[in-house]
Amino acid sequence: MGAASDILVADDSEEKRVLLRCHRDIFIEKILSLRWMMKVNGPLGQDRHHGNVNIRFIGFSAHDILSNLQPRIAASTGAACSSGLPEPSHVLKAIGLSSTEAEASIRFSIGFGTSEDDIDEAVDLIDVTLEKLAAAGLLQSA
Repeated sequence: MGAASDILVADDSEEKRVLLRCHRDIFIEKILSLRWMMKVNGPLGQDRHHGNVNIRFIGFSAHDILSNLQPRIAASTGAACSSGLPEPSHVLKAIGLSSTEAEASIRFSIGFGTSEDDIDEAVDLIDVTLEKLAAAGLLQSA
C-alpha cells in the first residue's frame, strides 16, 4: 500500500496516468483494426480505468484465446478477486452482457511499464492466435 501511495503522489504521477491512458487507447485502436469481430465492453475514454481494456471476441471462447496467449500477455476472463471461478464475470453480466458474450470477453491489463512495442507485440500475438483458432474450426458464427 505504501508503494502504491508513493506512486500516486509522485511529481510525475499525472504524466504517467496520461501516458497510461494513451497506451490503453492505442491498444484499443489497434486491436479493433484487426479483421476479427470485436467489441470493447464498458465505456471508452475518460470514463474507463486507465490500465484496463475488456474486449469481447465475437465468435470465440475467451478460454481458448487465453490458453494460447498466456503467459505472454497479462489477461484474464474476470477480475482478480474471482480467479478460479468458472462462471462468467458478474461485472460483465451486470452491465448487460449475456453469458455467451461474457464468456467471449477478456480483460487486458496495461501498466506504467507497457511500451508501444509491447502493445504492437500483444496485438500481433492476438491476431495470430485468432487466426490459429479460426483455422482449427474454433470460430463460431456470430
